[in-house]
Amino acid sequence: MKNSLIICALIGLLFSPTIAVAAWTGNLLVNPGAETGTLDGWITDAPAVVIACQSQNETLGVVYPHSGDWFFTMCGAAAGPSGITVSHILYQDVDLSSYASDTDAGLLLVKASMYLQTEDVPSFTGADYGQLTVYFLDEVGGEIDSLSTGLVQSPNLTWIEETLDGTAPVGTRSIRFELLGEKYETKFINAFFDDANFQVMVVPEPATLCLLMAGAAIALRSRRRM
Repeated sequence: MKNSLIICALIGLLFSPTIAVAAWTGNLLVNPGAETGTLDGWITDAPAVVIACQSQNETLGVVYPHSGDWFFTMCGAAAGPSGITVSHILYQDVDLSSYASDTDAGLLLVKASMYLQTEDVPSFTGADYGQLTVYFLDEVGGEIDSLSTGLVQSPNLTWIEETLDGTAPVGTRSIRFELLGEKYETKFINAFFDDANFQVMVVPEPATLCLLMAGAAIALRSRRRM
């Protein structure tokens, strides 16, 4: 009976969400799909250009949200003359200071994703691009490292998902989730974004898992001998 209780306790610890079973948080971004109809929670370097939108008439058709009723567009206004490369950004900072000890132990995993759509009109020589970058920032906002998709082009009128994942570097206290749109031809940045997502997960320390598994094995062996 005693060994049975020990085994149950060890198994319970092994699968405890706070000790052994790693689980992703919910989405840590505010207004990730522009469903407020505004840029609430986000910062942009071009308020007239980067806006929330329900539909966008383009040369090749109409762009609609990936999900919900709204999405982010970077062609709310002209960004610059045709033939000139221009880019603008939309970003949001996420505080991770509550995970400081886990981060500095190398135990904080991150994953980021978003859906993007761009336009490539055959009659123009240059296409438009979108990009997702996650910057890892220290306690004073200095950049430690980053993950990026690089400039991405989607098939016309098609949403594609881009993802990033990794381990938060030691010293990370916040991240910057940045969306970038870039254009060359025409005056507008035809880059659209929807359903942004950022999550973290604390993985259990290897020593903790080893001790729990060893304890369970010893208890099982003792039970068989009785």
